[in-house]
Amino acid sequence: MLNIYSSRKINIFNKIKSHSFSKHISYPFIPVICFESSCKCYVDNPYLKRIGYKAYPDFLCCLNKSYEGWSDWSKKALIRDEKIASYIIKESRNFIERNEKIVCKLESKGHESSENEIIDLLDEIDSLMIGLYHLYIFFIDESFELEDKKTNKILPEIRIKLSDFSSRLYDLCFVIIDLISSKFPNIHKKSFSYATIGEIKDLLRHRIDHNYFKKIKSRPILFITAENKQFVFVNKDALELKEHIRKHDPSKNDGAGLFLLGSVAQKGKVSGRVIKITEAYYDKIAKIIGNRKNYILVIPMTRPEMVPAIKNSIGIITDEGGITCHAAIVSRELKKPCIVGTKVATRRLKNDDIVEMDANKGIIKIIR
Repeated sequence: MLNIYSSRKINIFNKIKSHSFSKHISYPFIPVICFESSCKCYVDNPYLKRIGYKAYPDFLCCLNKSYEGWSDWSKKALIRDEKIASYIIKESRNFIERNEKIVCKLESKGHESSENEIIDLLDEIDSLMIGLYHLYIFFIDESFELEDKKTNKILPEIRIKLSDFSSRLYDLCFVIIDLISSKFPNIHKKSFSYATIGEIKDLLRHRIDHNYFKKIKSRPILFITAENKQFVFVNKDALELKEHIRKHDPSKNDGAGLFLLGSVAQKGKVSGRVIKITEAYYDKIAKIIGNRKNYILVIPMTRPEMVPAIKNSIGIITDEGGITCHAAIVSRELKKPCIVGTKVATRRLKNDDIVEMDANKGIIKIIR
């Protein structure tokens, strides 16, 4: 279980403030239980130890109202050996095959569940999510740097399989929120989306007053991995830490000036007007795009439902991603110039900016 710390009670707050974090991201993702489980993969990752690394670089993720990618981590390739890559691929396939029946069983459970059954369901999904992300994180963080073309072709396929499995677990998290909400009709359903696993368990065990949950709706929450441990901060502590760390962000690509840099996912050179869509508006993509065409799509990261918007664009720019990300896969299929991993595109670029994309070199020039 993750503990929620208060900076006013213990020294961990000031200790963490002195850290230099390698991956910073702010993300409007709810329910919290989805992200909480996936963030645990950064602690005691058995596969990381298997390939000879002690721990991931320090990492933070803030769940707040809007998306903001501050800097991607060092991009140090962890896997250059074909045997290790084959091992990760094999383990990924085995994990999905091994747990397919378990997930199907969870998906078929009825909506009439006791409080203890909901706690068991939470534990099962938490365990599955951690196990999945122990492997999936290598693909998300683009940890592979290989020369073998056959293996490089397989990597995106495995990433998609892991992503699909992850989506099923996310859907189960929403089912849990519905189950809990039905048990406590006097508490706004949205409050449960901002609760941690530990808080939900305590509520189900009648260890937390209902009024506590009525106060947590829409609160910011910050997950931090430091020194191979997980910490959680909420409310003012989360915002203060986030702001402090952003000011001391060591990223060299801070988006200053008229140029942005990223990684080439699909070559090409185009100029056009920006349409920026952040995470908070992913469900309104069709309305935002309308009948517009020949724009440059600027987004934190792509998802399958964005393909129609990508097809009508002349280029794609993302904050996150690398050679196996969804944007890279789709852009290569559609032959659309694409630059990924800029870290700050959605922070620096505005709607209707005119930019020149040189996706041969990974350079974006802001013209107007």
